[in-house]
Amino acid sequence: MLSKETSQNKLTEEIVESLRLEVEDVSPTERKGLLELVQKYNEAILEQYAGYIQEAQQAQDQTKKFLFIQDRETFNRFVKEYSLGQTHTDKLLIHGATFKGDYLGDYIVLSIYNALNLPVSNRFRELGGANLMQMSFELNVKIIIHELFHIYCGAENQLFSEAGAVYYTSQILESMGLHNIVLENDDKHTAAFQKLIDNYGEDVHKLFFGQKIHSVKSKVIYDDLADLLKG
Repeated sequence: MLSKETSQNKLTEEIVESLRLEVEDVSPTERKGLLELVQKYNEAILEQYAGYIQEAQQAQDQTKKFLFIQDRETFNRFVKEYSLGQTHTDKLLIHGATFKGDYLGDYIVLSIYNALNLPVSNRFRELGGANLMQMSFELNVKIIIHELFHIYCGAENQLFSEAGAVYYTSQILESMGLHNIVLENDDKHTAAFQKLIDNYGEDVHKLFFGQKIHSVKSKVIYDDLADLLKG
């Protein structure tokens, strides 16, 4: 079992591969296919936002090395057994989501495998109708892109981080001609974040991707977003 102390330090590829044998429940072929998707959309993000992303190559390497793909049951066990429900390094580890994916410090966990197995909850039926396979693929793409933006996010405010990831995900999907499955609160987050950009321009992008802006300005942006989401 990976200790809490180990999880707070940088992982080696050897440790990750050993851990993967325990906690990843997809075949090498399935993993390869999903990694190809991750890399494809990661490259689109880097192309569109390279001017704002710091240490882009390091983050890109992490998506290759420290990615685990799990079903929901395995993900829940992973979080519980490996003591990852705390804040390690400079990232908030666990946050709620209907379809789970998280950046866990040195870990990237995409719990999207169930979507590949066609979840048929009432909500999914409403969204997808008879075309569940296509819906499953589109939802996985959205989750992958959304979580990649969390990797690149350098903002300390969780509400801002989430709204930004929703906004930037919609931008990438649109630029690539991909369908955006709009989930609960997506429209509200996207509209609020666009309003911030309209009001504060490049400072919003800089703040999201971890570049330095004046602390007073960042507080104003965070407070403005909170007010916009209340309305």
